[in-house]
Amino acid sequence: MSAVVASDFPYESFHVDEYYLSLAKEGDQRATEWLLDRYRPRVETWARRYFFRGAEAEDVIQEGMIGLYKAIRDFRRDRSVHFRAFADLCIHRQIESAVKTFRRKKHGPLNSATSIYTTIGERGESMLLDMLVDQRCPNPEREALARLFEDELNALVQSLSDLEREVLGYYVLAWPYAEIAKALGRSTKCVDNAIQRVMKKVRRIGA
Repeated sequence: MSAVVASDFPYESFHVDEYYLSLAKEGDQRATEWLLDRYRPRVETWARRYFFRGAEAEDVIQEGMIGLYKAIRDFRRDRSVHFRAFADLCIHRQIESAVKTFRRKKHGPLNSATSIYTTIGERGESMLLDMLVDQRCPNPEREALARLFEDELNALVQSLSDLEREVLGYYVLAWPYAEIAKALGRSTKCVDNAIQRVMKKVRRIGA
């Protein structure tokens, strides 16, 4: 099959992702391939934020592409979330899952993986910060997070538990508590408690 290019489709516009997503949902393989090709550089950026001792860079990229494919498959337009932010979340979660599997299968620290996700990334911006910037809906908690400087945000992310980090990832995407709970297989009370713990850490860091 020949490469898919934008000119193969009727138009490019602000809503181009939604257009191709709608085609992909209808089973248009070329639209799916177009989206995979369009977002591959973003996957590669994510892959560079991870270092595997004993794994090839292409392996990390492949995991990221799996996450991107899942984002295309699972994206729902009825949520007030941009596809780019949702794709970031799916790519990150897929690579994180691969990291955990890799740790279990290999032995100990020599075959561990380090995520640059916790060090704010190459240009001083992390996924968390990107999503905060993308979310323009007024919310005191999100505004408090957005006001943190890079070093403070780094300290916050490093202080979070796995659950707190997962909950926060959905929270900054403006998912309702019930939806977060469903996605993580937790109770809404558990989600609320996790958010409260995060915000307590935000207040402590920002004090």
